[in-house]
Amino acid sequence: MIWKILVRIFKRHLSYHLLIPLVVSVSFEFLFVYFTGKFFGWKEFFLRTIPLILGVFITYFFIMYILIKNETSIRIRRLDLEVLKDTLSNASDFFATSTIRFNEWFDPVSQVYFSIIINRQLHNSMFSHARVFLFFTEAEIKNLDSIYLDGYYSKCLAEMHLNYNIPAAFLQRDEIMSVLERLTDEDKRSLGCYQRWIPRGLSWNRNEGISLKKHFFRWRYERSRLDFAFVKLSDEGKRVLRVSKEGHDVLIHRIEDPDLISPYENLITEIKKEIYVTGAVPPKIRVEHDFTNLSTIG
Repeated sequence: MIWKILVRIFKRHLSYHLLIPLVVSVSFEFLFVYFTGKFFGWKEFFLRTIPLILGVFITYFFIMYILIKNETSIRIRRLDLEVLKDTLSNASDFFATSTIRFNEWFDPVSQVYFSIIINRQLHNSMFSHARVFLFFTEAEIKNLDSIYLDGYYSKCLAEMHLNYNIPAAFLQRDEIMSVLERLTDEDKRSLGCYQRWIPRGLSWNRNEGISLKKHFFRWRYERSRLDFAFVKLSDEGKRVLRVSKEGHDVLIHRIEDPDLISPYENLITEIKKEIYVTGAVPPKIRVEHDFTNLSTIG
């Protein structure tokens, strides 16, 4: 098996990633020493270049070994997917946020995660499914304009949501902060909006000199804390699924405690106020927050 993998990798990458760059480099070195008058014969030239060539080959094969080891050790945590299936088996409403990079949506395990939700949607016409994408920096928005960055993936993801009739919205950094600022201090603490060392009871009132923006940078590095789904069950119960993407795994943590669910429910309520047209029945996403308008093929 390992030899089949090696042969496939060599067929795909050996010429472009090793042989051609190596031949070009040696050729340039030969031309340099020849035209600068430092060429003293082929023997000396090869004695100088052979160590370099061997070093490049050894480095290449070492990197290939690491890559093969990582690729062949991929495992899917079925337990997390079963937690998702079990929660959806009695779900009537699924409202999710997303903070992962767009290309990660097209990893095999992410597609399995998405297909489980779609399966519930296809088998239950009363099942409601919606999603809001959170952009934490201006660069993330600008990347959508480039097909070589996030543009291609975001456009395809937008089309997928259109094809499945899944309402998809988005919020930018200032809007995310505005939503968070409307939450209570305890809700923000439960959601992990700021460092744990900040004393309990410290006010977030701007007039008192404490700004949420000052501590908001933490979200840029722990954005997975805002990647979750708020699920309403058919029996009027509620669940929160904390979702995180780590390598080839989608990790799902289910929250059932009403006290722990409450901050997420309050956050979802404020997000809906931000993205939906006021008073619209059924809910309608504002044009300026419609993800499919932000990123469509064409």
